[in-house]
Amino acid sequence: MLLTHGRAPEPVDLRVVGGAVVECGPQLHRQDGEPELDLGGRFVRHGLRDAHAHVADWARSRREIDLYAAGSAQQAAALVAAAAGSTAGVLRGARFRDAGWADEPTAALLERAAPGRVVVLRSMDIHSAWLSPAALRACGLPDHPTGLLREHEAWQALDRLPAPSTTEDDAAVADAVAAAYSRGLTAVRDFSFEDAHTVWERRQQDGPLPLRVSAVVLPAQLPSYVERGLGSGAGDDWLRVGPLKLFVDGALGSRTARCLTPYAGSDSHGVQLLDPEQLRVALDGARAARFDVAVHAIGDEATRDALSALQTAGLRASLEHAQLLRRSDLELFRAGGVVASLQPAHLFDDAPLVDDVWRDTASMPYAVRSLVDAGARVVLGSDAPVSPMDPWLSIAAAVHRSDGSAPGWRPEEAVPLEVALSASGARRVRPGDRADLVVLDVPDPGVLSPAELVAAPVHATFLDGRCVYGPWV
Repeated sequence: MLLTHGRAPEPVDLRVVGGAVVECGPQLHRQDGEPELDLGGRFVRHGLRDAHAHVADWARSRREIDLYAAGSAQQAAALVAAAAGSTAGVLRGARFRDAGWADEPTAALLERAAPGRVVVLRSMDIHSAWLSPAALRACGLPDHPTGLLREHEAWQALDRLPAPSTTEDDAAVADAVAAAYSRGLTAVRDFSFEDAHTVWERRQQDGPLPLRVSAVVLPAQLPSYVERGLGSGAGDDWLRVGPLKLFVDGALGSRTARCLTPYAGSDSHGVQLLDPEQLRVALDGARAARFDVAVHAIGDEATRDALSALQTAGLRASLEHAQLLRRSDLELFRAGGVVASLQPAHLFDDAPLVDDVWRDTASMPYAVRSLVDAGARVVLGSDAPVSPMDPWLSIAAAVHRSDGSAPGWRPEEAVPLEVALSASGARRVRPGDRADLVVLDVPDPGVLSPAELVAAPVHATFLDGRCVYGPWV
């Protein structure tokens, strides 16, 4: 197959054979019998990759009560009440943000909204859960004082509650993948809390996967991988065992990210889930098991501790989120070979919260440009369902620090478009690449405004040389 009249933004044609790009260049000549697709002067790059997404959670959240617009606990409860009459079984909701609410989320409030029902609501940052009395009883916490659970307590409670069936999950994931194709996404590093690799292995038995997946492993799952002799990187072009995920702290939205400076108006520094010695032991265990690591650290204290430990750990590592950084720690990313895995789209929601609860810190929030200038390798993701699994949101946030609705927030941390594209996988195509491609309905996205870049017009998406979205499906 020959793709002609593409732009990158310079003119480029691509020859695809057996699902791989074998030749790139301007004005390639069509061979006898070779199918030809005319890209019509459209921008073409390697397909986009989401470096951090919870695929199952994102897929489920698309079918749950969306609490994003709730400005209070009362408003969130009203959304639950409105859905109760038309939804059977467990009432599930996602994306509530209680950090700025004047009232408190309580189990009693959900009981009034949906009497006797099991109501399970997850926060936008996935670090909190809000449960009704029936849900608390179902997970063995009948005497919980509030119904609002944080961090491990929340995750353990959610694990005890009835989960969607395999059929329901597979259907939700298929819908989510179709939406991802429409945004040019062809690969993902899946941070789902269940054993994501095992789930994708099961799906792979029914045929090729719909995305290229690196599936992250949690500490509780590690022994089973050691027993099977599997370490990071095991697998094929479609599915690989990813890194071991380690949590050093919590999240901004739940005010559990571990910080050197107390949260404004509070004595709290957040939550330390692994202290430096516990982290060192965990890193030793990962190395012995032949695992890379993905270390969750959001606050500046957690990030400092994680980077310090990783300098001598002898592991391939990424630091996930890195939302608050001391300037003196920037060099440690490059020196330790630590990948900075960022989600700039969060700043669309977090900017007011950062300016409020982190206003007393001397550290830098969402310091994308500073990391790039320090020589760190930066990759971008969504942390879906925290933000949608749409790479253009993070690209626009990294480039413009705005979605077009307001001036750029802390614009000194903006990066050039080419940096954001490459950090999202959309580099120039090279011979030998698998033919995973995104085609935009413009010759050069550099001309798009912030709002237009957020909604970047994807014309077509190819996976392994096959059009999965667009006019040639």
